[in-house]
Amino acid sequence: MIRLREGSRRTEEDIKEELVNLDVDPTEREKRYYKLFMKYFREAGELKKNDYVQAAEKLWGAVTALIKAYFSRRGVFVAHWSRSKIYNAVDNNIEKRYRQKFYDLLTYGGELHEHFYEKSLTKRKIRTTMGTVYQVNRKN
Repeated sequence: MIRLREGSRRTEEDIKEELVNLDVDPTEREKRYYKLFMKYFREAGELKKNDYVQAAEKLWGAVTALIKAYFSRRGVFVAHWSRSKIYNAVDNNIEKRYRQKFYDLLTYGGELHEHFYEKSLTKRKIRTTMGTVYQVNRKN
């Protein structure tokens, strides 16, 4: 459990909940993923005042939870996906009119996720990127 928690940067509670529900119909998971999205989105907003590194990772968590909610609604099984698997799922399962929005969320959210590990972005770039993720999320 410790390796899963450290490798995914998720809470032990979230990991246990995910494992217990592996065999649950994916459409029943939508509400859980949407709640996670709201939680991480709110926490990112609070953290960005003092800790851009943690805020960046929370916003990435919000992006992935939102994508998982979308796929769950459509009955697609969601497990721990790499970014390449998420892009592949978007390519093959998202309606064309929404695809660019998902790409944008993944691109900008991915930059924030990388920053969590590499600490490579300036504060200005983090603020700009976070602002872009918030704007993309608000569209449609």
